[in-house]
Amino acid sequence: MTKEQYILRKEYERLVERIGEVDPIINPQTYKTLLECIDGLYALSGCEPADMSELMNIGAEKEPDPIPEIEEPEEEPAPKPEPETPVHSFTKEEVRAALARARKNGTNVVELLGEFGFDNFSAVPAGTYPELMARLGES
Repeated sequence: MTKEQYILRKEYERLVERIGEVDPIINPQTYKTLLECIDGLYALSGCEPADMSELMNIGAEKEPDPIPEIEEPEEEPAPKPEPETPVHSFTKEEVRAALARARKNGTNVVELLGEFGFDNFSAVPAGTYPELMARLGES
């Protein structure tokens, strides 16, 4: 396709698009002007109106390939959460009594509390009571 043919094709496409937007009843003057421009385009190209459509197809781009559909991956079901073992909540008095029984049975309570990182029972937070009681064998 020559440069001139390319320019003619682009101008033709622009005019065809524009004339499609104009209502000849509402804007007869604009419609008439666009038709005259298309006629002038025919005259410049040296083609007959029937040949103009062939000229416009020279070197026309082929239709783009359709966009392939993207398959969404199937979602795997979320793993079922393991049922939590109910944690028995112990009171301070229950743990203190268990420590006292352990001391009477010969357990070194200070050493046991040291393994948990505490110097004395007053420093042990309530969240540690179940683990401490399990260690004492009283869970």
